[in-house]
Amino acid sequence: MNIPVPPVFLYERDLARFEVMDGRQRLTALSEFYADEFSLQGLQYWTDLHGKTYSNLPSKIRDGIDRRYISSIILLKETAKDEKQAAQLKKMVFERLNSGGVKLSSQETRNAVYDGPLNQVCLKLSKNPEFRSMWGIPNELKPETEKYGELEERDEAPSKGRSMFEKMEDVELILRFFAYRQISSYSAGLNKISAFLDRFLIKGNEFTPEVLTAYEAMFKSTISFLFQLFGDKAFCRMNKNGKPTRPPTKIVYDPLMYVSSQFSQGPDGGKLLAEKEVLLSELSNMYKEHNQLFAGRRTNSSDTQQRNAKVADAFNYAINKLKI
Repeated sequence: MNIPVPPVFLYERDLARFEVMDGRQRLTALSEFYADEFSLQGLQYWTDLHGKTYSNLPSKIRDGIDRRYISSIILLKETAKDEKQAAQLKKMVFERLNSGGVKLSSQETRNAVYDGPLNQVCLKLSKNPEFRSMWGIPNELKPETEKYGELEERDEAPSKGRSMFEKMEDVELILRFFAYRQISSYSAGLNKISAFLDRFLIKGNEFTPEVLTAYEAMFKSTISFLFQLFGDKAFCRMNKNGKPTRPPTKIVYDPLMYVSSQFSQGPDGGKLLAEKEVLLSELSNMYKEHNQLFAGRRTNSSDTQQRNAKVADAFNYAINKLKI
């Protein structure tokens, strides 16, 4: 139809080799259409072409498509002096390009800009069924399908769980667990957690395969340990009667995962599971005594360290009782 197609944005990774920063969907659609992988559907104009693949189009139409082009805007490799600066530049451009329409979540941006070995581990672990159960995310989300311009809802998933999945908050929670182990070295605490996660992911993508394997094992053992203790209510704060209250919260998730990871793979973890009522009682007392510490948005460094200490105390009190 000779309507202009917006340009694609590319980053020159090496000489004449490019990363697509914006426009991947356009380029993929063209590639697949030329390969006859789909036919034209739901056309508003030129409806006589409905159902045709590229090879079945009239020759004049094919010639017209072949003569078209998509312009590109290229950020040259020389724009950044090193890989760290290049990553910052790409993130800045990517966020500006995607500032209109539906705003991407922080993790969606990380996934696009900082993909690498650690990011892939987080994506893999986000599918853990026990972890998903704890956050109310179904193990399988059926996608919405489009039929002639009208969306048909194909899924009955809870809105909160679906929203977490679609915004990649589940993946961010995995990254958050790994990064939180270094939270004491970050003066801002959880106040600027997004920037902290950015920095950790950039660094983490350079970890050795051995370190990443250890990270994966640590996450799995911690989740399994907590699921055996609490079931799907592990990250819910307890009320004054010792009963978990929905929904699960990050303010409980962070310290509980952090402390539990220190017990889940050792002999003390087995003792706690065998006599889990002792630990549940200690945690219930801890929540009752320090209720305000686990409520609201207390995210500064001091509050973060206090929560870690109180949860650790509950675990240690339980262990000491079992040794008597």
